[in-house]
Amino acid sequence: MKILKFLFVALIVLGSVIGAYFYGRHSVLSSDEEVLRQANLNILKEFMLKFNARGGAYILIDRDTGETVDTSFINMDENFALTPHNINKLFLYAAGLKNGEITAENVSFEKDKEAYKTITDEAKKPVYEALNLTDTLTPRQLLTAYTSLLNNKNNLLTSEQLDILRAALLNNVQNGISRKAQVEGVQVSGISSTDHKENAQRTNVFLADFALNGKNYAIITVLDEPKPLKITYGFNSAGWNAVPMTQFLIRNMIK
Repeated sequence: MKILKFLFVALIVLGSVIGAYFYGRHSVLSSDEEVLRQANLNILKEFMLKFNARGGAYILIDRDTGETVDTSFINMDENFALTPHNINKLFLYAAGLKNGEITAENVSFEKDKEAYKTITDEAKKPVYEALNLTDTLTPRQLLTAYTSLLNNKNNLLTSEQLDILRAALLNNVQNGISRKAQVEGVQVSGISSTDHKENAQRTNVFLADFALNGKNYAIITVLDEPKPLKITYGFNSAGWNAVPMTQFLIRNMIK
């Protein structure tokens, strides 16, 4: 039975990969929104099945207007509470840059870089208030905070400071733990978070932004309680599931 389930999942994923390969050669947004949305929903279902996740979700928006392009939630509602500790580094770095507590060379999402721990509450307060950041956030709230920061909606940062954050997010996908979000011909930037729950399970989140066919997009993907697999070497952090799911969703937008 396990072998049949594995083969079923493998065939689904292989089909998506082949489709992504043929449709990923040119950056042209699909004109058939209903087909796009159904395909996105199928990708979410496939990853939930593959990792035996309890729930899953994604929200895709136009980063410039905030308009929702597509969204789906399965076995979780839109008020699902997230505590994305690793993603919080982004906002801490923003606060530190704004207040002058850190410089460009300190900004990194690599595991052994911990300059974010030195950011004071004094530096955090104006940034966290402007972005409406609290200890727990819904996926929509987190995505909104992310895009507000990148769009410099509240003029929190100088253009140079914003470029520092953007460079770190881009490097995180090109060379860091979010490499599985890379899409040929599309510049993807982002940051992931693997957060432990009280039941020893995890909620994995990935926030990303990218440009396609002259438009700017942002996306958040969530997998609740995904399980480790042999093909992931027993790991079940976001870099092994929520991040590659985002890659599939972005690939699905191009043809």
